Amino acid sequence: MVEAVIESTGHPEVSARSILRTIVQRKHIITMSVEMDITVGPLMKWFADQFGVIYAVGAGDEPTALYELYDFATALGLTIVAAGKGKNNPLNREAVPEDLAEEAARRGLTPEMLIEFVDGSKTMIEMACVANATGLVPDVFGMHGPRINIAQFKDVFALQANGGVLTQHGVVDYVIGDLAPGVFLVFTTDQPRLREALVLRDMGHGPNYVLLRPFHLCSMEVPLSVSQAVLQGRSTMAPGRRLVAEVASVAKRDLEPGTVLERIGGRTHYGMTDRYERAAAQGALPLGIARDCVVRRPVAKGEVITYDHVDLPADSTVIQLRQLQDRWMAGEVHEADVLSQMIALAANA
Repeated sequence: MVEAVIESTGHPEVSARSILRTIVQRKHIITMSVEMDITVGPLMKWFADQFGVIYAVGAGDEPTALYELYDFATALGLTIVAAGKGKNNPLNREAVPEDLAEEAARRGLTPEMLIEFVDGSKTMIEMACVANATGLVPDVFGMHGPRINIAQFKDVFALQANGGVLTQHGVVDYVIGDLAPGVFLVFTTDQPRLREALVLRDMGHGPNYVLLRPFHLCSMEVPLSVSQAVLQGRSTMAPGRRLVAEVASVAKRDLEPGTVLERIGGRTHYGMTDRYERAAAQGALPLGIARDCVVRRPVAKGEVITYDHVDLPADSTVIQLRQLQDRWMAGEVHEADVLSQMIALAANA
């Protein structure tokens, strides 16, 4: 008997449809599609709860690797300063599939999949996933993303008043440097006994300290999420009931009316992480629903694409879910109606 399904398409529309079908069949769902999770993850998690099954972001990628450090640090009562990942590829916001077609073929990837990493969209998506599961927030639009090495983490990820870049504690971010492909967490504590213990364990005199997980093993680790769901009845990682972060779509070039937005990693746009409230106030078009939208008003290169700039495609399950989630989060629809609408969408998925 099948008890759990691993979904790893990375395609928000396909992912959303398959997850709906999995949940109504009362199977645990482990998703590797963070692109879907940052778009409608809170609603999917709630839907899974209604059917008594586990919704989990799969172990093995940076979000869940980082969540391990977060869980460890919060369990010890430490104060999170910043949590993030080392970017694995050079950052080029303007990269398009033709630029790296040969390398993509050599690595067994589609060009768009590789570009999703290179243009920074994947990093934005992964850190939004962490934000939505932990409540940590992007400090600024697009995060800071400093070019630093491990030895500099505790000083750069500090409050501006202390010579760092941050306006507050409790943020998600990323670095370009010698931590790749790992994750990091900068923490502090104002508890004298804990600070004394950190000194005795050769962690330094603070005030900031660094935890590292210098690896993630991708598909090798995913079975851990299956066993945790089936045998232990728990999720490796899942979003809360509200989005904390949004990944906004940003024009990769000047976009004229009639332009059809491509998939993530294409030629038309890339993603930038922001706080959900700021993105919503701007009307920013979520990256996870941008594909196949048609531009109806010119968008300048580097400009955030908003709902007012585009016409949404008809008959998109993930867009219907996102619209329902926005209303649900705003308290505009009763949960009984949410449930019935999602069951109907699952029936037609």
